Amino acid sequence: MNSSLAPIVLFVYNRPWHTEKTLNALSRNILAEQSKLFVFCDGPKQDAGNEDLDKIREVRDLVRSKKWCGEVHIVERDKNLGLAESVIKGVTLVVNEHGKIIVLEDDLLTSPHFLQYMNEALKMYADKKNVFQIAAHQYNLKKRPENVEAFFAPYCTSWGWGTWKRAWDQFNYECKDSDLLETDESLRNSFNLEGAYPFAEMMTMSKKTQKVDSWAIRWWWTVFINKGISLFPVRSLVANIGFDRSGTHSHHLKNEEVENIENIRVRHLPEVVDQNEVLFNEMKGVIRKMLNSNTKEETIWMRITNKFRIRH
Repeated sequence: MNSSLAPIVLFVYNRPWHTEKTLNALSRNILAEQSKLFVFCDGPKQDAGNEDLDKIREVRDLVRSKKWCGEVHIVERDKNLGLAESVIKGVTLVVNEHGKIIVLEDDLLTSPHFLQYMNEALKMYADKKNVFQIAAHQYNLKKRPENVEAFFAPYCTSWGWGTWKRAWDQFNYECKDSDLLETDESLRNSFNLEGAYPFAEMMTMSKKTQKVDSWAIRWWWTVFINKGISLFPVRSLVANIGFDRSGTHSHHLKNEEVENIENIRVRHLPEVVDQNEVLFNEMKGVIRKMLNSNTKEETIWMRITNKFRIRH
């Protein structure tokens, strides 16, 4: 086992087909055999029927069926925590022990070079206090400079990412000071990526209705309020396969246009930690286009919940 590599955590629940695809892709990563994998299996809800219980058992049997990485640790919850609490507790437990972490959920296919990219970046920017996250996902950008393979942007992702204890220690569980979003128009506009996506509205609705069980909006607020930035690849090393009605909040989602990730790799990381305004604006344009493409079919609530991971 290579102790210099970041541990991987995977969160699973009741989707055996997706979980198998995710684990198979991860096991094909070049550094998989040298890595530690922690799998957190969420428990059944109180009102779970036989079908759900069967799927939960199937997922757990699948997780135990192979040695997906060099070392595998499995945590099986007796009760359902929900995705938010499962992620928050699991990430906190592992990152506190190891100092850094790579995070996946059960519907993410990874490039064989995913772990290389994540570990190289986690090592390179470990001491850069304003870098909060290493992101592996990217939207289908139309404009890609030939000499840029990765760049910094004041944003974050929930689809394949990594971080350090120093950053996660600042996780704002209660979203302290987020009330400012309701009164400060400039702050709200920035949090919404200049109108690309209504994150502030999601935050407000989350507080008022308690319908949004999301760790990701809390993490985005943490990164945002601390003026953090994240490293993004120009081409995605992750593909989401969860847009098929199998997730509680994914029944309105449309499959994202993601190029074949098998041959995607990042060979050169930026030496200077400085946000790339051109590519960040390109990202915001793609997000805005994705949101607008759904406006005729969905309510504001569904449009909001579709984009930030909220499940079970």
